[in-house]
Amino acid sequence: MGKVLSAWFLLFLAGPALAAGNIDLLARTCNNCHGLNGVSVGTSMPSIGGLPKVYLANIMKDWKYDKRGAVTMNRIVKGLSDDEIDALAAYFAKLPWVPVPQPASAESLAIGKTVIFENCEDCHGATGSDPDVGARS
Repeated sequence: MGKVLSAWFLLFLAGPALAAGNIDLLARTCNNCHGLNGVSVGTSMPSIGGLPKVYLANIMKDWKYDKRGAVTMNRIVKGLSDDEIDALAAYFAKLPWVPVPQPASAESLAIGKTVIFENCEDCHGATGSDPDVGARS
Protein backbone atom coordinates (compact mmCIF):
# COMPACT_ATOMS: atom_id res chain seq x y z
CA MET A 1 0.00 0.00 0.00
CA GLY A 2 2.90 2.33 0.77
CA LYS A 3 4.29 1.95 -2.74
CA VAL A 4 0.92 2.85 -4.24
CA LEU A 5 0.67 6.00 -2.11
CA SER A 6 4.26 6.90 -2.98
CA ALA A 7 3.52 6.48 -6.67
CA TRP A 8 0.42 8.69 -6.46
CA PHE A 9 2.33 11.35 -4.53
CA LEU A 10 5.13 11.36 -7.07
CA LEU A 11 2.62 11.54 -9.92
CA PHE A 12 1.11 14.61 -8.23
CA LEU A 13 4.53 16.25 -7.93
CA ALA A 14 5.38 15.35 -11.52
CA GLY A 15 2.61 17.52 -13.00
CA PRO A 16 4.67 20.71 -13.47
CA ALA A 17 7.61 18.78 -14.92
CA LEU A 18 5.33 17.05 -17.41
CA ALA A 19 3.91 20.36 -18.53
CA ALA A 20 7.45 21.20 -19.61
CA GLY A 21 7.72 17.91 -21.47
CA ASN A 22 10.01 16.21 -18.94
CA ILE A 23 8.95 12.55 -18.74
CA ASP A 24 11.97 11.53 -16.64
CA LEU A 25 10.33 12.55 -13.37
CA LEU A 26 7.16 10.63 -14.13
CA ALA A 27 9.16 7.57 -15.20
CA ARG A 28 10.86 7.54 -11.80
CA THR A 29 7.51 6.69 -10.21
CA CYS A 30 7.51 3.44 -12.20
CA ASN A 31 10.94 2.59 -10.78
CA ASN A 32 9.38 2.26 -7.31
CA CYS A 33 7.90 -1.08 -8.33
CA HIS A 34 9.50 -2.03 -11.65
CA GLY A 35 13.10 -1.21 -10.64
CA LEU A 36 15.65 1.34 -11.82
CA ASN A 37 15.34 1.80 -15.59
CA GLY A 38 12.45 -0.66 -15.56
CA VAL A 39 14.63 -3.61 -14.53
CA SER A 40 12.89 -5.61 -11.83
CA VAL A 41 14.89 -6.63 -8.79
CA GLY A 42 12.69 -9.61 -7.99
CA THR A 43 10.46 -12.24 -9.43
CA SER A 44 7.14 -10.73 -8.36
CA MET A 45 7.29 -7.63 -10.56
CA PRO A 46 7.84 -7.61 -14.33
CA SER A 47 10.66 -5.68 -15.93
CA ILE A 48 9.36 -3.04 -18.36
CA GLY A 49 12.56 -1.51 -19.71
CA GLY A 50 13.08 -2.48 -23.33
CA LEU A 51 9.55 -3.75 -23.96
CA PRO A 52 7.94 -2.57 -27.21
CA LYS A 53 6.43 0.92 -27.08
CA VAL A 54 3.11 -0.16 -28.61
CA TYR A 55 2.76 -3.01 -26.12
CA LEU A 56 3.46 -0.76 -23.12
CA ALA A 57 1.09 1.97 -24.31
CA ASN A 58 -1.68 -0.50 -25.13
CA ILE A 59 -1.51 -2.34 -21.83
CA MET A 60 -1.46 0.89 -19.80
CA LYS A 61 -4.46 2.22 -21.73
CA ASP A 62 -6.26 -1.09 -21.23
CA TRP A 63 -5.76 -0.65 -17.48
CA LYS A 64 -6.78 3.00 -17.60
CA TYR A 65 -10.03 2.26 -19.42
CA ASP A 66 -10.77 -0.92 -17.39
CA LYS A 67 -10.35 -3.27 -20.34
CA ARG A 68 -7.82 -5.27 -18.32
CA GLY A 69 -7.73 -5.95 -14.61
CA ALA A 70 -4.81 -5.38 -12.27
CA VAL A 71 -4.59 -4.95 -8.53
CA THR A 72 -2.65 -1.68 -8.63
CA MET A 73 -2.03 -0.51 -12.19
CA ASN A 74 -5.68 0.34 -12.94
CA ARG A 75 -5.60 2.97 -10.19
CA ILE A 76 -2.17 4.35 -11.06
CA VAL A 77 -2.73 4.93 -14.77
CA LYS A 78 -6.16 6.54 -14.32
CA GLY A 79 -4.34 9.72 -13.32
CA LEU A 80 -2.32 9.81 -16.56
CA SER A 81 -3.33 11.36 -19.85
CA ASP A 82 -3.01 9.27 -23.00
CA ASP A 83 -0.11 11.52 -24.04
CA GLU A 84 1.69 10.80 -20.75
CA ILE A 85 1.09 7.08 -21.24
CA ASP A 86 2.53 7.29 -24.77
CA ALA A 87 5.54 9.23 -23.46
CA LEU A 88 6.16 6.67 -20.70
CA ALA A 89 5.88 3.84 -23.20
CA ALA A 90 8.42 5.54 -25.48
CA TYR A 91 10.74 6.22 -22.53
CA PHE A 92 10.83 2.62 -21.32
CA ALA A 93 10.92 1.15 -24.83
CA LYS A 94 14.21 3.00 -25.50
CA LEU A 95 15.91 1.37 -22.51
CA PRO A 96 17.80 -1.90 -22.90
CA TRP A 97 16.00 -5.14 -22.04
CA VAL A 98 17.68 -6.85 -19.09
CA PRO A 99 16.26 -10.31 -18.39
CA VAL A 100 15.76 -11.18 -14.75
CA PRO A 101 16.31 -14.85 -13.93
CA GLN A 102 13.09 -16.46 -12.78
CA PRO A 103 13.53 -19.89 -11.24
CA ALA A 104 10.84 -22.39 -12.23
CA SER A 105 10.34 -26.05 -11.63
CA ALA A 106 10.39 -28.54 -14.49
CA GLU A 107 6.69 -29.11 -13.86
CA SER A 108 5.88 -25.39 -14.20
CA LEU A 109 7.91 -25.16 -17.39
CA ALA A 110 6.09 -28.15 -18.86
CA ILE A 111 2.70 -26.59 -18.04
CA GLY A 112 3.83 -23.30 -19.60
CA LYS A 113 5.00 -25.05 -22.75
CA THR A 114 1.61 -26.73 -23.11
CA VAL A 115 -0.26 -23.45 -22.58
CA ILE A 116 1.91 -21.70 -25.17
CA PHE A 117 1.44 -24.53 -27.67
CA GLU A 118 -2.34 -24.51 -27.21
CA ASN A 119 -2.89 -20.73 -27.11
CA CYS A 120 -0.03 -18.77 -28.61
CA GLU A 121 2.04 -20.76 -31.07
CA ASP A 122 -0.38 -20.52 -34.02
CA CYS A 123 0.16 -16.75 -34.24
CA HIS A 124 3.50 -16.22 -32.49
CA GLY A 125 5.40 -19.35 -33.46
CA ALA A 126 7.58 -21.43 -31.18
CA THR A 127 9.80 -18.46 -30.24
CA GLY A 128 7.05 -15.94 -29.38
CA SER A 129 7.68 -13.64 -32.32
CA ASP A 130 5.45 -10.68 -33.09
CA PRO A 131 3.18 -11.62 -36.00
CA ASP A 132 2.87 -7.96 -37.04
CA VAL A 133 6.60 -7.37 -37.48
CA GLY A 134 7.29 -7.40 -41.17
CA ALA A 135 3.58 -7.70 -42.04
CA ARG A 136 2.33 -5.61 -44.91
CA SER A 137 -0.50 -3.18 -44.36
